[in-house]
Amino acid sequence: MSPSFMQQGYWDEFMERTGIPQEARAFLWQARSTIFARDEQRKAFEEQVIAFTGEPHTRSPEVLQNAGEMAQRLGHHAYTFHFLLLVHASEILRRQYAFIGIAEDVFWDTMGDLQYKLMECWNLYGIWGTCDGWWYKIFFSADIFMLGRLQYERVLYPKREGYSRGDVHVRWGDPVLSIHIPSSGPLDHALCLDSYRKAHAFFERRKGPLICICHSWLLFPGHEEFLPERSNILQFMRDFDIIEADVYEAPHGNTRIFGARAKDTPETWPEDTGLRRAYKARILTGGTTGAGFGVMVFDGNKIIRL
Repeated sequence: MSPSFMQQGYWDEFMERTGIPQEARAFLWQARSTIFARDEQRKAFEEQVIAFTGEPHTRSPEVLQNAGEMAQRLGHHAYTFHFLLLVHASEILRRQYAFIGIAEDVFWDTMGDLQYKLMECWNLYGIWGTCDGWWYKIFFSADIFMLGRLQYERVLYPKREGYSRGDVHVRWGDPVLSIHIPSSGPLDHALCLDSYRKAHAFFERRKGPLICICHSWLLFPGHEEFLPERSNILQFMRDFDIIEADVYEAPHGNTRIFGARAKDTPETWPEDTGLRRAYKARILTGGTTGAGFGVMVFDGNKIIRL
């Protein structure tokens, strides 16, 4: 009998709980069936799933390469088999969540990232799969969780000079949370505030504030110069004390904004949203784009402005 992570019951549950589109489900099931067509292939795939979940940080490159090579032999793209590997591995992760006492709804919310990346891969390349297999090692080591609209990764503060504002002092190497913003819909500020509250409770910061960092194109200070005041991006970036900025002459963040159209010349970029119109105008008028690094301190109810 196949292990539980290879059984159809979990597969069906995953597809439903994470909202995988029907067209993708049919294609992925067919791709999965090519693995199951021969016992030695299925066994080899099972072994890769177990290797990945056992040591995600060290085994991830090897496992993804092996899955990609199997995909090529069976007439599929590596991105498709990377996705299949992660879906099956997630059943083991669910049991690990339960063992350490993490609520199942947090598990399913966190696994929703696979659906977001699936859609990104489809929109960019026309492939049902994931082009970001490398990213998931932190998911399977239980170092990142989706709590409401945002994801929180447990990291160490990376800046050697540290951070001090008022009574808050963070040294290089202190544990903090790195915020990631998945492509799961509008960055509504009310949802962000709700997420901060969820994170404060989840990480049990009752005796102190939640200290988060973020390094993203969304935190580029120059956004103040060209995004409309009602912009969700402006509201989000103003939650942070932005202490470093990177400025790029070439467009930065355009793939997130325009998807596959980002590869086209800027003159042809669509203008169907306020963000797209503002970003396109910025590039066509010679303006710069970039990224920022910021720190946010949240006391459980509000952002502490320092």
